[in-house]
Amino acid sequence: MDKNGNKAWPVIAAVAVILATLVIAVGHDAGAADGKDVQPVAAEREAVQPPPPYVMTEGETIGVSRSEEACRLIAPFAVQAYIGDKAGRTVILDDYFIEDAAGLDVPVDQLRHDDADTPGVGFVQVAINDDAAFCVVKTASGATWEVHYTDFDAHGYKASRIVSHDEGLVYILRPGTV
Repeated sequence: MDKNGNKAWPVIAAVAVILATLVIAVGHDAGAADGKDVQPVAAEREAVQPPPPYVMTEGETIGVSRSEEACRLIAPFAVQAYIGDKAGRTVILDDYFIEDAAGLDVPVDQLRHDDADTPGVGFVQVAINDDAAFCVVKTASGATWEVHYTDFDAHGYKASRIVSHDEGLVYILRPGTV
């Protein structure tokens, strides 16, 4: 790959993040079909609610699978909350992850916080009968996170696992060296 091709990826990632944010904002501003405003996801320490359905400009609602909702709309914010080091992080994580979710045992001081200010772009890698999903979230720095939802009926939109295999981009391999 040439040198100029490598410079395009950060721009492409930034554009993708902006587009994802716009899609979420438009979906939130459109409101419910009965004209009432939709409550924001995880507002004021409430339990995470499923996001509103996509609304077309003509007001015609189209269905989206739970796997798509989880991966596109919830997983990027779950990753952002996980890698962030804000006050109240534990409380925020309770909104996005089940109690014994795998990956939550990694100490926050061993996570890189480079992408904590911007949600990544999520997509479905694998969906199982729309009851479970394996999502991938790509962040602005190029890191890839896996977020697993094992049972939407039992856990709602709370993930059961988060992990990344991009060790140098997401984990501080030797604490105290950054």
